Amino acid sequence: MKKILFILLCVSYLNANAYDGFDRAVKELKDYGFAFCLEESYVDKKEKAFPPTKLSYDLYIFQRGSMKFAIMGGLRNEEQVAKSIRNFVSQYRSNPKNQITNNKQGIQIYIMECMNMFQNSKEYQDEVERIVKKYCKDCE
Repeated sequence: MKKILFILLCVSYLNANAYDGFDRAVKELKDYGFAFCLEESYVDKKEKAFPPTKLSYDLYIFQRGSMKFAIMGGLRNEEQVAKSIRNFVSQYRSNPKNQITNNKQGIQIYIMECMNMFQNSKEYQDEVERIVKKYCKDCE
């Protein structure tokens, strides 16, 4: 899992120059929200293990990298941006119409929910763009 997240982060970094400030910030914040969705789905918040589990650490690194690349794109006020994205993702996931379950077993399939939000949700795209417009005054 760590290798996959590292590769995703590297690909994100290599493609970062292909975007202007606004598009870059939007792309990186979408990545940040996706990583947060996975973290919220698969990492037990009650667990106080130190060192943290491999998955929680990898998702943390991926989120930090995505936010840093968004800041390089011109985004400001990192804490407020992170809070806005996290609030939206939490609300999105709590909506029953966005939950995907295995019909035979009735088990929620979290990764599919996160992928659906990341790839197909117009609401998510619009919210990320709204946040970037609000916090990125230098973006075009």
